[in-house]
This record gives sequence, C-alpha cells and structure tokens, in this order.
Amino acid sequence: MYLLTSFCNTSSVIQSVMRQNASVIMTIGMVLGVFQLAQSQADTFSLDESKMHFLEGITISEQRFDSGLRQLSRSAVLLPKKDLVELPVQSVHQVLSLQPGIDIRQRGVHGVQADLGIRGSSFDQTLLLLNGIKMTDPQTGHHLMNIPISPIGLDRIEIFKSSAARHYGTNAFAGVINLITTPADEFNLRGDIYGADFNSFGTDVIVDLPIKEYRQQVSLGYHQSDGYRYNSDYIIGQGTYLGQWRAWGGQFDVQLAYSDRSFGANGFYASEQFTDQWERVQTGLASITYQVSKNRQRHRAAAYQRYGWDNYLLVRSDPSIFENIHQTQVTGLEYNVTLTSEWGETGVGSEIRNEYINSTNLGEHNRVIAGVFLEHRYQWRQLGVSPGVYMNYFSDADVQWYPGLELHFELNESKTIYANTSRSFRLPTYTDLFYIGPTNIGNPDLNPESAWNYEIGLRHLSQGHAFEVNIWRRNTNNLIDWVRVDDNEPWQPVNFINVNMTGTDVMYKISFDSSNDFIFSNIVKQLQVGYSFIHAEFDVSDGFLSRYALNNLRHQINSTIQLSYGKRFQHTISVRYADRVSIEDFTVLDTRLFYTINAGRLYLEINNILNAVYRETDLVPMPGRWAKVGFQFAMK
Repeated sequence: MYLLTSFCNTSSVIQSVMRQNASVIMTIGMVLGVFQLAQSQADTFSLDESKMHFLEGITISEQRFDSGLRQLSRSAVLLPKKDLVELPVQSVHQVLSLQPGIDIRQRGVHGVQADLGIRGSSFDQTLLLLNGIKMTDPQTGHHLMNIPISPIGLDRIEIFKSSAARHYGTNAFAGVINLITTPADEFNLRGDIYGADFNSFGTDVIVDLPIKEYRQQVSLGYHQSDGYRYNSDYIIGQGTYLGQWRAWGGQFDVQLAYSDRSFGANGFYASEQFTDQWERVQTGLASITYQVSKNRQRHRAAAYQRYGWDNYLLVRSDPSIFENIHQTQVTGLEYNVTLTSEWGETGVGSEIRNEYINSTNLGEHNRVIAGVFLEHRYQWRQLGVSPGVYMNYFSDADVQWYPGLELHFELNESKTIYANTSRSFRLPTYTDLFYIGPTNIGNPDLNPESAWNYEIGLRHLSQGHAFEVNIWRRNTNNLIDWVRVDDNEPWQPVNFINVNMTGTDVMYKISFDSSNDFIFSNIVKQLQVGYSFIHAEFDVSDGFLSRYALNNLRHQINSTIQLSYGKRFQHTISVRYADRVSIEDFTVLDTRLFYTINAGRLYLEINNILNAVYRETDLVPMPGRWAKVGFQFAMK
C-alpha cells in the first residue's frame, strides 16, 4: 500500500513541476514521438543484427543471477564496445556523462578527477565494480573514479540506476556501475595515440597474448598535459593485467590494476582563492575469482585487495603550509552459490571486508564489514518475481537489513513492465568523520544514511530499437552533505533528517542499416536520446549552502548520433544539456570524425565546439573549445 501511495505522490509532484517547465513537456513529447514513429515503421526496417548486440544476446553479469536485459526488474543500461570506441571521449567519466540519470562532476579534462552520482546521489552513494570487484575507498568517494583503463580497453559497461543494496550491500546506495574487460582467444593488439591542445598527448595500448588455453591481456596508458588554466597540469600512468584459465572444472580470473595520477588541483576542494593545490593519488587492485557450474549449482568465490595512497598539498611549492598523506587498504572475501530447481533460482552467500586507513590528518582507523544474503527468482509464464534480503554487520555501527522486492511482467516479446522497492544504507567515510583543514572540518557525530527506494518502468526491446521510461523515488533519512552558512565559514558535513527525491528517466536508441527504407539510412547509423528529471524535497534553512548532495541536476538531456559518409568516414556527434540546482545551466557539443586507412583510423576530435562557459562543480571552470588529433590502430 505504501509503495502505491508513494508512486501516486511521485506522479503528482512530476505533474506539478512539468506544468511550470514547458521545455520538459516538449522534450518528453519529442522522445515519445520519435518512439511512436519508429514503432510504426518497425516492420519496414531490415536492420543489421550484428549491430544490434546492445539489444539481444548480452548477459547481465550480476553476482548470483545471469539474465538478459529483457528479464531485468530494474532500470539498466548496457554500453557495448562499439559505442565506447566511437564516442568523442577520452575517459570512462565522459562516457558515463552521456547517459541520462548519471551525474558526472568533472574537475578538469581526461578524468583527472570526477565525482560519480546516480539520480541525484552524492559521490559516496554509488558502487563501482571492475569486473565484478568492488572499488570501494573508505577515505572518500572523490577517488572512486581513479579507473586504470581507457574506454578502448573495455568490452562493455553495465549501469544499474536504482539501489542495489540487497544485491551488493552497503555501498550500492543509489546504484551500481560495472566495468567489464575480457581477454581474447587470439592475439590482438590495439591502441590509441593522440596530441591535443594545452600541450596534451598520450597513448593507450592493449594486447591480448593467449598461450594455448591460458588467456591474458595487458593494458598500458600514459597521458600528460600542461592544463587549460593555471595549475591544471596532470600526468596519468595506468596499467592492468588480466589472466583467465580453466582448472578444477571451473574458471579462474586474475586481475592486477594500477593507476598513478598527479595533478594541479586549482580550486578542487577549498575555495577558489586556493589556486595552488596539488595532489597525487595512487590506486592498486589485485583480485582472483573462481567460478564453477555443476549439477544445477553455480559457485563463485573471490578474494581482492584495493590499495590507495593520497598525497595532498594546499600549496604545491611548500608542503610545510599544509600537507595530508592518506593510505588505505581494503581486503575482501566473497562467496556465493546459485541453486537452480523447478521452483526457480535461489542465491545465497556471504562477504567479509576489512577497511583500514592510516592518515596524517584522519588518524588510524579500522572497520570490519560482514554480510550474508538470500534471494530467490521465480518466473511463472510472463511474470518474474524476485524477493531478497541482505544483512550487514559493521564493527562501528548497528547491524542493518536491506530487504527488497523486484517484479517484471513481459507484455509481449518486446515490452516489459517492471517495479521494485528496496532499502539502502551508507556509513560516513573517514573524511566525513575526521577531516580537519583550513576550509573543511569533519563531523565525528554523523549518523549513517538510510533510504527506501521505489521504481516503476517500461522497457521496449526489438530489432534495432531500445526504449525505456521509468519513474522513481528515494526517501532518505540522515542524508550527509557538506554545508556552510557563508564564504567565511568552513565546510562541514551534517545530517538532514528527511530528503526525498523524485524523478524520471527516458531513453530511446535506434540503429539503422543501409538496406533500410529510411531516407538517411546510408548516413545515419545510430541515434540515442535521453532525458532525466529530478525534483528534490528537503527542509533546509535558506542560509545554508550545499556543496554536494543538495546540488543535484534538475534537467538533463543527452543525445548522440553516429554518422557514416561512405566507407572511410565515420562521424559521431554528442550533445548534453545540464540544469543544476545552484549552478548555471549549460549545453556542451562534442564531435569526433574518423577516417579509415589500412593500418587503422585517423581521427579529429573537438570538445565544447560552442565554446560554452560552464562548470560541473561550484569551484572549477571547465575548458572552452579544444581539439585533439589521434590515430587508433588494431592488429591481429
């Protein structure tokens, strides 16, 4: 009954806001209109199925249950390798920024540092996975996106835009993003080398080196720039190793990853007056996973360790003024089993994780997090039902339970409606609790966050078409945000008792083949349009300035079109519009033009073609128009 009441309230809130925003109505109307037009011509189009792999045949890699996109009972986005290579982006951060409902607040270019949020969440409320391994950082979510691989090294990205706490535990407060790489069965060498404005240059190289049945992949990258303004230079080095082999009736996967980035942090954390900040962050990950299927059972065990090292200077030329050095170690073990019977699939398992930090500023702390879970999935004709619960034990907090229920109903072969509800929870980071600095002061009296999440949506998948629309709501208690009264006060985190967010996501994607009757099908190969809207309700004094959590996007429009001019020229254009609560809205237009030659592809990329003046955070202006020339190659 509460779920029904919540969605009724959601609908009324959206209608009220949309009456005041004609642009919202026009945007949704255009998207739905395109969808109806495509539907009416669906029988006419004869699409190339090899280009439709974003719709069919991809298995979602969740911890316990594998399923197709059609059977998922929550909002999800799949980004295949083809799209990742074509987009006019330099980093995974920029790829994600083109997806509706994903909030990427970049500080500078090339993913030097960026905060990740889903549906109005803060950067500490999203879980990032690398091949299913958690990239949790107990120091701060600012370092969550220190990803040691470029877009050309990824096979796909899976995005789940609703709470997944009952699947993954405490850190999946608002959603989960899984970055997936896979070594190939045969030798393969590919790479990207470029030069750009601001004296920027870099390269990424990925090589697959199988030895009989042992598959392995090595990825290396180096990027450097003088920066687009004072003290915005950076150097990024990164590398990964993947190994995969079969033994004991199952499959072992090993991954080693490392990222080292140093950068001028002009205005990153303190006020704009602090222009000489500098930081170096090192991130390492080692993991081994074993999976085996036998007698209608599937077992998965994983062990991993994530290492973090962070050196921060308030004035890069004089460490004696103010310096922080943080070291973190996260060690985890996971085990789960899936049992298949005539009654469906049952998943059970456990995890234990130790989070340790030794910091010149935050002190030395250690916490143990343990969890056990149980869930079941049953499919009866077109109806799918999946209840579950996750129990987390914390050495420095109370035991927490995350119950949840997911439903989906397949209306026909192409359309599915889904609904879900779940509870989520998050502990404060060590920075939230203990940080002491000239402009930021932690709060050791913070309470953990908790929320109830609700979502209902419609998904349409057919040959060459993908459409999804949903309405969601998140009722959060004790939301943590950094606030201050005026510019003379330091930022300090506090708990807000009730913060409720309501929103909707709309996405439409279509691909064309040259045999289509569509008049421009020889040129237009793929089109994606997305829209996201968020309405936040909270009781905060007008005197408070919010730094992160209450500075969400209200309206977000993303569109990408892929074009082809003959056999040699491919062209991708992307545009994104963002209207944030307390920052001026902006529109950014990017483009990448490829020219194919025998050895690979030359490309010209121009970011921010319109030379827009904009910010994605309240302190750091982003660059104006800038260009990049590069070459992508592949050898087998």
